Amino acid sequence: MGLRDARKKLEKVLFFFIALGVVLPMMHQASLGTMLVVMGGQVNPLWQTPIQPLLYLLSAITLGYGVILFESCVAASAYRRQVEVPLLNPMATVMLGIIGIFLVARFADLVVRGVIGEAFQPTYIALTFWIENACLFAAFLLIRTTEARRNPARLFLAGIAVMLSGILLRLNGFLIAFDTGPGWSYFPSVPELLVTIGIFAAEVFGYIYITRRFPVLPREDAYAQPARS
Repeated sequence: MGLRDARKKLEKVLFFFIALGVVLPMMHQASLGTMLVVMGGQVNPLWQTPIQPLLYLLSAITLGYGVILFESCVAASAYRRQVEVPLLNPMATVMLGIIGIFLVARFADLVVRGVIGEAFQPTYIALTFWIENACLFAAFLLIRTTEARRNPARLFLAGIAVMLSGILLRLNGFLIAFDTGPGWSYFPSVPELLVTIGIFAAEVFGYIYITRRFPVLPREDAYAQPARS
């Protein structure tokens, strides 16, 4: 009875934690984009735009779907499970829609501000810009059809492409295209890199521990050991 009562009480306030889990990351990503706006002319025009908070928010949502595609395929292989294509297919469809909105907003903003020409300059900054967006175009082409979205390999590659694009968007804005002025430069210090790597490693360790310690992703015996004829 104690556990049942506790569960009922938890269900009454669960909506609050769900809402908090959605709102806080959205605020974080929008604020991250706002930081670039505040930096002004120190950021290359390709990434210095008033709609950067919106772009970062759309990118984060797209990243979420990309991570799910990637993680589901890797987990299925590691735990000898079938890839949950029926679940991933509609998610990938939604992701494509958000990618489309992002790309339209991204390039329309460049045209409206009159800085689209910066993308065609023979510079490494322009190159990273095209690589960043090419990853999204690649993801779109990989799973643009329903049949393609039923292919686990294509879902996996699309997830990787989306993650690379999201990573490059942030690296480009805050590092590659960030010019602090003559005589000044910035690159993450060793302690900063170690903290980032440590946080990532802790998250991976936590995921592995939870999925092995608790029945989150149990092995499918029928899939792991096909029936003999």
